[in-house]
Amino acid sequence: MKIPIKLQNLLQQNENAIAAASTLLGQKLALLDCTGVASVTPEQLTLLFTGIPESWDLQQLEEIIDLSTLTETFSHQLQEWVNQHLGKTTPTPPKPSITLAKRGVAHYELRSLLPRRVLQIMLDIFNSATKLLTTTAAILKVF
Repeated sequence: MKIPIKLQNLLQQNENAIAAASTLLGQKLALLDCTGVASVTPEQLTLLFTGIPESWDLQQLEEIIDLSTLTETFSHQLQEWVNQHLGKTTPTPPKPSITLAKRGVAHYELRSLLPRRVLQIMLDIFNSATKLLTTTAAILKVF
């Protein structure tokens, strides 16, 4: 069980508190809840991630961030920070996301749905449509 850390509250604390939280994040002992945070300053972002290993990329960051609480702007900011941190010079375009409001999730990485889940959804729709057409054809034969 990871310790939940609300980024909005953490950013109001002093540098020592942010550094302590960074240590917990770097050890994968905490999960960062970004609710209410549209973006942060580059200085805050650097301080927030001082305790993470230098080799971490976006995939490792995704393990310590509650992705359902990320805004697209902040997500893009994190991608840029990782690229800069790893020495990549070309900016990464933001990952496409979709809204799944009825499941209570603000944003969900489309990448994590593809291809298996999307293909399964498409197959389910196709099978339902096939059943509907078969049933309709059977009903029409009766008349």
